Amino acid sequence: MITERNTRIGQHFKHALAPSYSLAYSAIFICALLPIVLHHEIQLTLSLQTLLTNLAELGVLVLLAHYLLSARLGVKVHRKIVTYSALKWAWHSLLVTSYILWSYQFSSIAAAMSAVLLVIHASILMFISLRPQQANLVRLAALLFALACIKVIFVDMASFELIQKIVAFILIGIILLTVAYFYQKAKNNQTIENLTI
Repeated sequence: MITERNTRIGQHFKHALAPSYSLAYSAIFICALLPIVLHHEIQLTLSLQTLLTNLAELGVLVLLAHYLLSARLGVKVHRKIVTYSALKWAWHSLLVTSYILWSYQFSSIAAAMSAVLLVIHASILMFISLRPQQANLVRLAALLFALACIKVIFVDMASFELIQKIVAFILIGIILLTVAYFYQKAKNNQTIENLTI
């Protein structure tokens, strides 16, 4: 209600709640960090408590994504303090942190799963970056690909067994080849459409 002053209810409370407005806007992002911070308090094992924490984390991330994707007053008012691009990068950073922590609950396949999830996330961002207003996400996708490569080569290889190394490299290779093919195809189609217009 505080962050949506342009709604009917928000209009009634606008002047009374104006001093709290920046505090409420900050609280939205602090609340998004809380489930991640809770991971330090719980053991990374499969249990009801970790499942509930993961669901809370996912729910907060979905709500935050919904908030950022809509034309929200809070984002407009505080654009000078935090740009919209920085908010998108921060959200994706929260998501990366979350699913890396989630994957380490599966101790035997944690390293391979987290690397594959990083590559899938980066692949999705590559396709989202084809939209003109989302073009800056291609840098984030490149950063995630680089992070996945560094993680696999320098961190995970030491702990992988032979079969895990083979499976991880095959999965990552298949994903990268598929993404490269479809991304190039979509990029070429986009170029042809721009030329015909």
